[in-house]
Amino acid sequence: MPQIRVLAGPSPSSLHPIQANSTTGCRIKTSTYDGELSVYLKNFIDEHGVPGVKTEYFEHPERQGCTWSIQARGVEVLERGVGDDVMFGNVFDRPLHLPYGSSAALGFVKLLDSTLEYDLQGDKPWALSPYLATTPFLSHTKISPEEDPPPITSNIIIDDAGGLIPNSTVPMQPDRRKHFSSPEHRRSVKLGPSDFIQTDFCYGYLSFDNNGLAVDLPIGLSLDLMKYWHGGRAIFACCKRRDDGSGGPGEIFWCMAFERKEDDDEVEEDAMEDISGDID
Repeated sequence: MPQIRVLAGPSPSSLHPIQANSTTGCRIKTSTYDGELSVYLKNFIDEHGVPGVKTEYFEHPERQGCTWSIQARGVEVLERGVGDDVMFGNVFDRPLHLPYGSSAALGFVKLLDSTLEYDLQGDKPWALSPYLATTPFLSHTKISPEEDPPPITSNIIIDDAGGLIPNSTVPMQPDRRKHFSSPEHRRSVKLGPSDFIQTDFCYGYLSFDNNGLAVDLPIGLSLDLMKYWHGGRAIFACCKRRDDGSGGPGEIFWCMAFERKEDDDEVEEDAMEDISGDID
């Protein structure tokens, strides 16, 4: 029976297995990003067919409707340092064979995120949104550029981006995403090595179990995504907006991937080692 495994790293070509629902983050340290990644999956069955570590994350009042969470805590080092340059979403390493109902699913996603841009017909499909606007929970803290990222103390990230809003002294919740849906507002944000950002990209609708990966939307659409991967990876990437304005991912800061694993695949053992090195 097919299963999935989770990987993370500084680029799609430098991925290593990580453990879902772990209290230990996966360290990423490169020339453009310094931080930790974590993933929480509800009712997850790992690549060995074993139920994942139990987590209290999904019992929190603000997370009870969620089935998955990708969390990042760190500092992006950008040449220009403009908030509009940071994107987040899906990139794929091979063409997709989209099923009937895909347009309806994309329409639903656009309702959740009006800033979404995508090209799902190319050789390397992608769907990306501005990072400041798309993630449901984002917290910003000023640190000294010489400091290491603060340690993880909780897997519940509270939305508080007030420090990123010019002339603002209060958190932007619940209007932060609406505020940063404006390109002008995103361009007003200057990011640098003193901006420590924690994000929690979490939603419902996706399920991870021993059947693989499935999506169930409230519009009455259910898809078994494993049928359409054809051996590829579903990669969630935080990246720079492409400089030429042609759309799609530019330089990647970090990524997390889900890949199909057949029963007879070999599994790497050192799942939680630190990851470092320059991005390709």
